[in-house]
Amino acid sequence: MEDDPLRLVPNPAKAKAKLVLQNARAQRDAVDNTVTATLLTLNTPEPGTAGITITNQMHNDINAPLIKAENAVIAAEDAYQQLEARVPLGEARPGAQVLDTEMKRFAHIIRMAAFNNAVTLAREIRINTGYKRAGREAHNLVRKIFTQPGDIDPTAPGYLTITLDPMPTKRETVAVQELCVSLTETQTRYPGTDLILRYGIKERL
Repeated sequence: MEDDPLRLVPNPAKAKAKLVLQNARAQRDAVDNTVTATLLTLNTPEPGTAGITITNQMHNDINAPLIKAENAVIAAEDAYQQLEARVPLGEARPGAQVLDTEMKRFAHIIRMAAFNNAVTLAREIRINTGYKRAGREAHNLVRKIFTQPGDIDPTAPGYLTITLDPMPTKRETVAVQELCVSLTETQTRYPGTDLILRYGIKERL
């Protein structure tokens, strides 16, 4: 049975725009740290050496990546703000069907399993990685992991290898790499097969 196409539901486009905004902010923060470190180095010469003159051109060149990253954040914020939080179901998911009782129960089981997995991974991040923000951001990092692109490779004998693309920031990538090592060490078998799950994350280019 087709669901009410006029019923208001969360706008999936806004959720995607929020993720773009979060990634843009993380990239901006990473660039800001790099620029700050560069300027600090230039303004703090080694003892016994002559001071360094920073020209306007040098200052502009150093700050150019930060300006670009900041503009990307502004564009992402504008795109996010322009989207409605809720839209008609017919616009968000054309032709959506009302689930029968059995399908509702099945969907509920999947949601429970996803929640349990998220809680488990967040605990693994706090315990088995050096992620300094794990106490506050472990669950946020797990949500990013769940939506991160990657590859599934069943060609290695005895293994099913899952390799994620690098995360938006270096510290997140390092934390996920440590998480992958911890999960691989459990030697978990993929249900219904003899394949051992092996996890990894690609090196940032």
